[in-house]
Amino acid sequence: MKNLLRCLTKKIIRLYSRHIIKNRQRPYDTHTCHRIAYFIAGGIGDAVMAYPAIQFLKQKLHNVKIDVFVPTKKYSIISALFEDLRVKPLKVTPSFILRYLLPKNRFDLSFTNATAVFKVRVELMSFMSSRMAYGFRYKEERREDRLYRKSMIFSEVTHAIEQNIQLVSETIKMPYTKADLNISAKDHDQKKSTTKDVIIHPGSETGYETKRWPIKNFIATASKLVGKGYSVTVLLGPSEKNLHEAFTAINSVPMLIEPDIHELITKYKNAALFIGNDSGPAHLAAFYGIPAVILFGPINPERSGPIAITNTSIYNNIECSPCHFTLAGCLDNRCMKSITVEQVWKEVEKKLI
Repeated sequence: MKNLLRCLTKKIIRLYSRHIIKNRQRPYDTHTCHRIAYFIAGGIGDAVMAYPAIQFLKQKLHNVKIDVFVPTKKYSIISALFEDLRVKPLKVTPSFILRYLLPKNRFDLSFTNATAVFKVRVELMSFMSSRMAYGFRYKEERREDRLYRKSMIFSEVTHAIEQNIQLVSETIKMPYTKADLNISAKDHDQKKSTTKDVIIHPGSETGYETKRWPIKNFIATASKLVGKGYSVTVLLGPSEKNLHEAFTAINSVPMLIEPDIHELITKYKNAALFIGNDSGPAHLAAFYGIPAVILFGPINPERSGPIAITNTSIYNNIECSPCHFTLAGCLDNRCMKSITVEQVWKEVEKKLI
């Protein structure tokens, strides 16, 4: 019933708004564009993968103000990460909508990230708050099925970072280079290469448990690191804090459970290595330029894995992978089980030598 209501709402909005799109929106013009909004849907990883596109806009359009809207639940951490950007919480309320319906408050141009193709409310906010809205659509959809003036087809083979930057590049008619795809906002201090601190993240968000490498393998890897004299910290978020009991058998392995953002950032800045599943914390490692070994199974890293020259992705590409979570009721998790401790340790040693 809920999905049916969403579909009906979506159709009504689009039917009503088609004439508005034709009458209100016009092609991008450098001379008349002063304010841009970038709407981010998804989690921390999705925000980090949108960062290069926003930086590209900043570098190419020096005199344009850019506001970045993010999910309210992720606002505190994303605003702390993107300290060089104007980050605001996306509160989908009548007052928020009415505010940006006023001509004096409306943005000249708005974008959404690739993940927003799944979020109708983000698409709606992008459209309602700006003269010209640009975003993504599925390949089976027509252009007029979306509220955007122009929409790019969502790709399952192009990395999300590149899709985001392709959209803004084509819109403002300025080419991008491979260097513009660099995800790292911070240069990892070379002096930190002498640190013995290693972060291990063995979890994932609720509903994405098939992303997890077997916990016994994380324990074996942590034990080897401790045996080599490294200081290991296990990072656990709210949906995975129950995993802390598994590590109690290893002496001198502290738990960092639901840390506040400043404690988390400090920990990252002082780390020599990150080891974990494909997750928000893995994208943070890429963002801060920390050497990382990241494990993949249901998702191909070439589509949405963290990108950084300091990263190594381990992905065995077995016959049912990547499934992108389409295998309903997958309990075997063979893709993650196929990754051995030896595989991971080989890459860990390369990072720590």
